[in-house]
Amino acid sequence: MDTYSIQKFYRILQSSRNLCVFTGAGISVPSGIPDFRSADGLYNRESGLSVPPEQIISRSFFDAHPTEFYSYYKKNMLFLDAKPNEAHRYFAALESPARSVSVVTQNIDGLHTAAGSTAVCTAISVCAAKNDMMHALLRKARACRIARAAVL
Repeated sequence: MDTYSIQKFYRILQSSRNLCVFTGAGISVPSGIPDFRSADGLYNRESGLSVPPEQIISRSFFDAHPTEFYSYYKKNMLFLDAKPNEAHRYFAALESPARSVSVVTQNIDGLHTAAGSTAVCTAISVCAAKNDMMHALLRKARACRIARAAVL
């Protein structure tokens, strides 16, 4: 992305009165929480079991093997010492009496709230197509009472 585009985006961000930010696992990587699909992500790590990590964290595995699920979860998915990073703090700092900032995230780490964001909606949904995902997130945002968010 060129400097002009970044500056233009920054001006839009600063002048907007209603913002809706969509985030995923990548925003928490600098806080020490791995994402799922990158080279160092959770899905590319050895699970210690005879099944891959993405199967271990599935509902069907949980139903069939709750002890193994919780053991894996405790060892690989709890990051109790994680702190909000610069990105979490930036979005929280954008909030003001003159600006509404809503955060829609699939993260369950609580770091947006810990950073000070007050309108956080955790959107956990499985969508078959990418086009459906935006609609599902927007429906979830409405359900979380994010009424006037402007999607950039």
